[in-house]
Amino acid sequence: MLSIKNANGHLHYGVALACLAFGAEANAQTPPVSGQELEEVVVTAQRVETSLQETPLAVTAITPGMLARQGTENLIDLQAFTPSLEINARPGQGSALAGLAIRGMGVNTTDSNATVGIYVDDVYDPSNFGTAMGLLDVQGIEVLRGPQGTLFGRNSIAGAVLYNTVKPSQTFDGFLEGTVGNENRYEVQGAVNVPFGNDVAIRLSGAFKDIGGYVHDDYNDLELGQQQNRLLRAQVRWTPTSQLTVDLKADYGSMNNNGRPAEIGYVNPNAQFAFFSGQSQFLNNSLLSQPYEVAGYNSPDYFKSYQATYESVVTYQFSDDINLKWINAYVDNRNRELSDYDMTPLPILSVAGQVDDRVWSEELRLSGKTKRWSWTAGAYYAHQTSDTFGSYIVLGPNLVPSDDTTERVRSMSLYAQSTFNFTDQLAAVTGLRYTVDRLAYIDDTADLTPTVTFHDSSPRLGLNYQLTQDMMAYISAARGFRDGGFSVNSMLPASYHGVLTFQPDTAWTYEAGMRMEFLDHELRVNPTVFWTDWKNMQFNYLVPNPAEQEVAAVTNNAGDSRIKGLEIESQWLATERLLFTGAFSLLDGHYTRISPLTLFTRLVSERCSLAFRVLS
Repeated sequence: MLSIKNANGHLHYGVALACLAFGAEANAQTPPVSGQELEEVVVTAQRVETSLQETPLAVTAITPGMLARQGTENLIDLQAFTPSLEINARPGQGSALAGLAIRGMGVNTTDSNATVGIYVDDVYDPSNFGTAMGLLDVQGIEVLRGPQGTLFGRNSIAGAVLYNTVKPSQTFDGFLEGTVGNENRYEVQGAVNVPFGNDVAIRLSGAFKDIGGYVHDDYNDLELGQQQNRLLRAQVRWTPTSQLTVDLKADYGSMNNNGRPAEIGYVNPNAQFAFFSGQSQFLNNSLLSQPYEVAGYNSPDYFKSYQATYESVVTYQFSDDINLKWINAYVDNRNRELSDYDMTPLPILSVAGQVDDRVWSEELRLSGKTKRWSWTAGAYYAHQTSDTFGSYIVLGPNLVPSDDTTERVRSMSLYAQSTFNFTDQLAAVTGLRYTVDRLAYIDDTADLTPTVTFHDSSPRLGLNYQLTQDMMAYISAARGFRDGGFSVNSMLPASYHGVLTFQPDTAWTYEAGMRMEFLDHELRVNPTVFWTDWKNMQFNYLVPNPAEQEVAAVTNNAGDSRIKGLEIESQWLATERLLFTGAFSLLDGHYTRISPLTLFTRLVSERCSLAFRVLS
């Protein structure tokens, strides 16, 4: 299970050097029509194309035009205009990746899986590699809030982010963009689409981004925060018949940084790790940071991540109403980390780790519709292997190596969802997902080979009512779950045999919303209210070991919570060139049960944002 962390850059200014486009449809942005109305947004959140205003889900849809107007560079920027979405750093492997939370439901534990699923072109990405990489050649992004599982390969307890890239077409086009800025910032990205005959097209995309460091390390005389990102993508689309489409994709990405550009604002001379390492007497205010300057790291600090993805999607259109899609993917992610956790020149605590994560997945999805009934059913299988090796902890003068371990996860599920229209206005939604996940942990050195199997059934129910042509209301109830797993710690009591198995957590979310347009489609207002009951929450947790007079820090189920909230998204096209967009969310969460042995508990979150953009 991968730990992930956020990267925050510091740039005072940037200047675009070049922006070239060629071809009739190259990176075109559709201007507002003279009739002055908001553009219709089409989403695929229900695995078929529907208008955003007719979709009974809490979903934020971002088109390529919106991304350009709002200056969005990567998925991390989405939180600026998406209600209830928060992207923060996670303890663990460097600062290159980020952890996502939706409606206050995130990951803040060592061994837990993500609460928010990220899908790139229909493929689940367990590493969250795409959170910090740039939005290269993107067709659109959708953020789904609330449990997702009855239409997706992997279940997500809090929500999902769908990232769709531009597919090859029969038009010769492309684009090239470049940016330079201070702090040695250089960026170039582009794409080219080339058709071959009438049934084959190839699209090549690439980007590189270099940012120099901006926090000076006095000890090593270098600038921390340097980043080097690379992304290459090749896609082929073959359409031998009007019914059959074959899409092939391969992409490669890398992210490297040379150390966390963090500053020290407070020194605790009684810090536990400093005491254990015999360095507590050296902790004093001389280690406090100056603006963009730190005393430095005695241990190297870096994070390197590499990922390759290979994907094939075969789509067969049996008729206008029945569609079959077969998705195969292989994801190979490799992380290398060395972190000076005390962030001082003192030899207190540093951690090194290497993780190789490989996932092979297959999904078969069949969709159909009649005059009053539409449905989607699918089967999903994934085999994930995570190898951890070469890891160690340095505590003062002592180097403590960690065992090489392997964790294997086999996930199998069946899912289905249907919408039945009783009338032209009233429709009912029903869905169900059944999942079997089998986890195995292998540590040959410690002779640990525990296995566990989790079963879960997650339903979805809802009613939709089209009040008028421009106003729709819905209510829904959905259940989601997140896998349990293993937490390994040699300081656990002997009865645990070095391993604590924690159980899945589950959440029921009850939701009601309206999708409304006014002023001849110039004003769009989409409010949503929700109530979530979250059970068996996974926390960092302390297990006392009286026999050894020690305490083991592990992941365990240690609480329940209740979260309720209000979300409002709005757009107002005041003139043909002036668009106001607003996003507001108010979350109110509290624990209904909490163990006194938990660590790092935080739940309540409030957020409000409002922005306007001038269209050019």
